[in-house]
Amino acid sequence: MVDRLADGCLDTDAQNLLSSLKGRIADTQPGVLKAHHLPWSRDLVNPKNKAHARYLKELGEQFVARANHQVLEHLRELEVGRQELAWLYQDIRHHLWLSAEATRTFCGRQELLAQLGQRLRQSDSRPHTPLVLFGPPGIGKTALMCKLAEQMPGLLGRKTVTVLRLLGTSQMSSDARALLQSVCFQVCLAYGLPLPPAQVLEAHSRVVQFFHILLHTVSCRNFESLVILLDSLDDVDAICCARRVPWLPPQCPPRVHLILSACSGQQVLDTVRQTLKHPEAYWELRPLSGNQGQEMIQLLLAASRRTLSPAQRDLLWASLPECGHPGRLRLAFEEARKWASFTVPIPLASSAKEAMHQLQGLSEAELKDVLSLDDEVLQSVYRDWTPPSKELLRFPPLLQLAEVVQERYLSGPERVKRHGVLADYFSGAWSQGTKKLITLPLVGKPLNLDRKVAPQPLWFSDTVANLRKLKELPHHLLHSGRIEELKREVLGSMNWISCRGVSGGIEGLLDDFALWAPHVDCPEVSLVREALQLCRPAVELRGMEKSILYTELLARLHFFATSHPALVGQLCQEAQSWFRMCPFPVLVPLGGFLQPPGGPLRATLTGCHKGITAMAWSLEEKLLVVGTQDGTVAVWDVEEQQVIHILPGHTGEVRYVKVFAKGTLAISASKDHTLRLWNLLSAQEKFNIWDGGSTGPTEPQIWSLHMDETKKVVYSASGAKVSAWNLETAELVFRILGDASDPWRCTAVLASQATLLTVSEAGVVSLWSSATGKLQRKQHLSSIKEETPTCGVSVQKQGKMVTGFSKGSISVVRSSTEHNA
Repeated sequence: MVDRLADGCLDTDAQNLLSSLKGRIADTQPGVLKAHHLPWSRDLVNPKNKAHARYLKELGEQFVARANHQVLEHLRELEVGRQELAWLYQDIRHHLWLSAEATRTFCGRQELLAQLGQRLRQSDSRPHTPLVLFGPPGIGKTALMCKLAEQMPGLLGRKTVTVLRLLGTSQMSSDARALLQSVCFQVCLAYGLPLPPAQVLEAHSRVVQFFHILLHTVSCRNFESLVILLDSLDDVDAICCARRVPWLPPQCPPRVHLILSACSGQQVLDTVRQTLKHPEAYWELRPLSGNQGQEMIQLLLAASRRTLSPAQRDLLWASLPECGHPGRLRLAFEEARKWASFTVPIPLASSAKEAMHQLQGLSEAELKDVLSLDDEVLQSVYRDWTPPSKELLRFPPLLQLAEVVQERYLSGPERVKRHGVLADYFSGAWSQGTKKLITLPLVGKPLNLDRKVAPQPLWFSDTVANLRKLKELPHHLLHSGRIEELKREVLGSMNWISCRGVSGGIEGLLDDFALWAPHVDCPEVSLVREALQLCRPAVELRGMEKSILYTELLARLHFFATSHPALVGQLCQEAQSWFRMCPFPVLVPLGGFLQPPGGPLRATLTGCHKGITAMAWSLEEKLLVVGTQDGTVAVWDVEEQQVIHILPGHTGEVRYVKVFAKGTLAISASKDHTLRLWNLLSAQEKFNIWDGGSTGPTEPQIWSLHMDETKKVVYSASGAKVSAWNLETAELVFRILGDASDPWRCTAVLASQATLLTVSEAGVVSLWSSATGKLQRKQHLSSIKEETPTCGVSVQKQGKMVTGFSKGSISVVRSSTEHNA
């Protein structure tokens, strides 16, 4: 706009003042504002004018460059803040804001809220199972979880610490690893506990272990109650695809509460039931009553400052579903809020909007990009009219988007083809000016037009990955049948593997291969997957860096580059090209020198950030049970190569672990002088036994456990003491106290002989009754001179014990005789 005088000429004074103002504004923000000089003309801006066209082009380029700069600067600020705690506060504020919005229109459920509150108060002082709220999608689980979080100070005390996460609503709450880290950080800050160290954060299994110990610490220190609410487990991919939820404790300690929500009829709920087997853990949400449904609509209208005429209100009440389904009620409200006061509405139909909600994961802008790539949709749209541009072709903005989505992408036998369109979109095949052929009905000849869809690079910047592409592209390539492209662009691409690993961690990368590789019948993909599993310890120890990942993979896969050139060979070439371009010093493998996939090394299990001091194998259940220096007992699923249970309870180093009952039970002995009996399948502690202090002036160095499953007795041996305990009642059967100056070094229970054998440091063999603990005979090993026993093993069927000595002698001890070797 310009100022003119009465005679039509330009007002020069006004123009000078305007120019001066523009100059002062530009001087205040020299890095942001740029002046464009354009000759004035009566037709204002005309794209056919060369000067005007150049101005429009420069202005557009400036806007895009400035917008990109601001976005990237903001992302860099977030990355700097992430190194501190700004990322955590931002995530907490995000969930609190969503919670406030959800509770603003909450109604009904008062009886259920009262029952849940009573359950929380009753279980606050004792161990209890986590709670699971379940129901169909849209039934109101999120609103109820938010209302519970709001009422928690009144239920359990004003200082109750409440942690709320609405899963899937933010980047950190959509990934199991990031979710658990953020919860641990928030709990530690709330109670003034040390934050998770960097060594723990490097491996998800260590974070799981830290989380379990943290809950136990909060309970043992008599802090204020802790309540963790995790809404919508279905929105976390790692949980949807898993057989177990390793971080989910089967039992919460006193003053710690865990409340989850999940959709009924979904795999996630079945997965949770594998850990939480008690039926009292599950609470079903049912629809609202008709009156409660009307109350919810009234609250929604009031919150949006809208009112309806009597006729509109009558039609709305008549159109509401018979059952008060909150999701459908909200859809009805969204339609009714558009009515003007003079509108005569037609009966509501919500199917189109429901279609929008069913197409999970795509925003409206992404849907329009996808539809702009679908030739059949565009041919239908432009059947009766030609597109407005000869250079580009887009889905019209005024068309009913939801109905098209319902018809084209959520039904029909051509779903494979639709996955192909989505794969094209997320691969970026037709972005950045790449034109795509289409024949429109009215034109009758092929047109090569730009669809103007968003580009899809793997990296938006040096530190910001395209998480949408990483998640969506493999899914759509697989379901569109484009397996070769999946192998080439995803599972066999070094760029993809490094991007996914750096942005999501080694666990996320292995989860992807576990999800997609079984659908690809290719030995080369299996080699890459096994190589990544072998890389895990190095990555967890030194951090997920590109140089480490490239070195590890190339040093393990180089053996197969010649025999498998199509995928492994290409991947090795990509790694070598990256090494040649790498600007900083890095270890470059010239050949294969690390253990290759398919070799003797199957996996290295990591996760215990304290030293492992005891170990036992459950052959039947294929579980590995380990004890650590910090008193933790961890249970590994060897087939899945992940920790499935963390069993806290011991306060001292675990010295011995024994598995029995066909691999379903284990008992552990610790320096805290307790024995604890564990169910390895449910991760529940059945009982713990105080085994008394040491009989000598120093702590014993030798610990052992022996089992007589027939008599249901466990024998605990340490130093010069042997205790026998009943496995069903946890009562002491007998206790044998020996000479503290000559402690027992080896112990064995020979069930077939009903005998307990001990070998002391001086070589004295003692035979005791395993039923009563009475001494039957004592004998010195006369043939062993100036040697001390170091180890022993029982041979049950033959009723004897083989003992090794410090200078290489071996003695076979029976209840009646001895033999030396």
